[in-house]
Amino acid sequence: MAAGAGSPRLLALILLGILAVRLVALWLAQTDLFFDEAQYWSWAKELDLGYYSKPPLIAWVIAATTAVCGDGEPCVRLAAPVLHTVSAWIVHLIGCRLYDARIGFWSGIVFATLPGIGLSSGIISTDVPFLLCWALALWGFVRLRETGNLGDALLLGAAIGAGFMARYSMVFFVGSTLLALVTMRGSGARIGAARWIAVALVALLVVSPNLYWNAAHGFPTFGHTADNAKWGGSLFHPLKALEFFGAQFGVFGPVLFGALLVIVWRAVKLRTSGRGETHPPPQPSPRGGGGSTAVYVARDDLSSCDTVSPSRANTIEIGLTPTSPPPRGEGQGGGRTSSTAATASPPPQAPKSKALGPYPQGGREESRELNAGQDRILLNADRLLLCFVLPILLIYIAQAFVSRAHANWAAAGYVAATVLVVATMFRDGARRAFRVSLGMHAVLTVVIAFSPLLAGRRPFTVENDPFRRMLGWREMADRVRSEVKSAASQGKPYAAILIDDRGTLAEHLYYLRDLDTPILAWRSGPVPKDHYELTRPYDGRAPALLVSQDDKLRGVLDDFQSKELRLTHRSGSYVGRDWRPTNLYRLDGFIPKP
Repeated sequence: MAAGAGSPRLLALILLGILAVRLVALWLAQTDLFFDEAQYWSWAKELDLGYYSKPPLIAWVIAATTAVCGDGEPCVRLAAPVLHTVSAWIVHLIGCRLYDARIGFWSGIVFATLPGIGLSSGIISTDVPFLLCWALALWGFVRLRETGNLGDALLLGAAIGAGFMARYSMVFFVGSTLLALVTMRGSGARIGAARWIAVALVALLVVSPNLYWNAAHGFPTFGHTADNAKWGGSLFHPLKALEFFGAQFGVFGPVLFGALLVIVWRAVKLRTSGRGETHPPPQPSPRGGGGSTAVYVARDDLSSCDTVSPSRANTIEIGLTPTSPPPRGEGQGGGRTSSTAATASPPPQAPKSKALGPYPQGGREESRELNAGQDRILLNADRLLLCFVLPILLIYIAQAFVSRAHANWAAAGYVAATVLVVATMFRDGARRAFRVSLGMHAVLTVVIAFSPLLAGRRPFTVENDPFRRMLGWREMADRVRSEVKSAASQGKPYAAILIDDRGTLAEHLYYLRDLDTPILAWRSGPVPKDHYELTRPYDGRAPALLVSQDDKLRGVLDDFQSKELRLTHRSGSYVGRDWRPTNLYRLDGFIPKP
């Protein structure tokens, strides 16, 4: 097929080009690992079925990439741009199945260039595999609604289970699925109970190793997830809710998020007015004729995303009157009818620019004409996608209102939102706004990818550098390494390195990976508060080198008979200014307080 708008080949080339830009930037980046990244790397060196604060998929992903190219920072982060590229391809497939090849094509590009995806492509986080699993699950659900096939049920179950192995917030996908099933009863293929049982069993099978690990360790991950919501204290934070809401313009893009708000407003207006429809009305002839014949394209190839012309497709010509409903399966946002849904007649020889479904392939005039009268309806595909967008946003806005919510927490909703917004902008003829948004995001893709090259340099200062938490760790570890080697050369080796902070410990595990001296966590209470307190608590071996950024030292010094300050150091240089203070103490004679 000739490369063009809607061509999977062209899309693949564009996505690979974006990936190449991000990989080059990744290898040129001047930043140290963020402490969460360092922690995930340390988990990857001790593979398990679960960890204190997260399910294990992120560790497994990092273990795979570092096994291929080593433990350097780019290799630790390698999966981020790669998996986001795969996610963009899945988003394209969702757009193809719900609408048409053109919507799928642009949805894939838009998702790959979202500002939030650009930022996430430069660091390794649980968002990376989670968004891929979410996209796969949505694709599986869309397919299952169309076909009812067992294979699609297995795909959906596996994706949901894998999503839970990335982040427990995959539970929102389950809720959105139930919402879609309840609000869209009667549309799509009839799916028997056996298929849903298969989905549930496969999902449970995939997530069962982590459930077993949690049960064996007292369910620490579930407890941490609940604690992370931070619902203690005041539950009234309207400014935080506004901050989270405003941040979504940056995550999804100002034009796209604005368009999403308009779509939501339209949907609410239609719902409250009772004028919402479950399918589009019959399409008038683009030539303005009085005929009411519509052409519906039947596609049995579930994996193809080619642009189908009426001359090539297996088509069904169905006469419609202005009051007759479309055939079963049509009007569900590009849902395909089966070849037995109606008596087939010889394929009409329509021009190749003819619209397929509600999405014209022609120019703006044709688009406006075909969509006349559609301003008061909501396609089934739109409604389905809203079920996977609106609940996510509302939940996290509410979470921000009662406590806090990071801007990226709602990212899963933008898988469906991307397809929904692209489809609506094309249907409404908002091409200028679409081009402005895409052009802006293309520039931001390059700027965001290479911005780490400016970390710690002008014009940034310690107060405004967005990368300040990713600088100075290697330098701090070098000072600790020097102290350990110096003590060993003097015949006074340290038995352990003791650290009282999770982030600092994670960074030293990574940057001191060449040392044999064990790095242990100071447990401040009887119950472990992080993964390191659970798996590598300090056991009293001495002498120990205490590494701390806490001036109060959390009472650590009081539990030792001998303490000697070895070094006070500041790392993280900003044009001559050092800012991260570190204290090194030699401790001996451990006598824990009762």
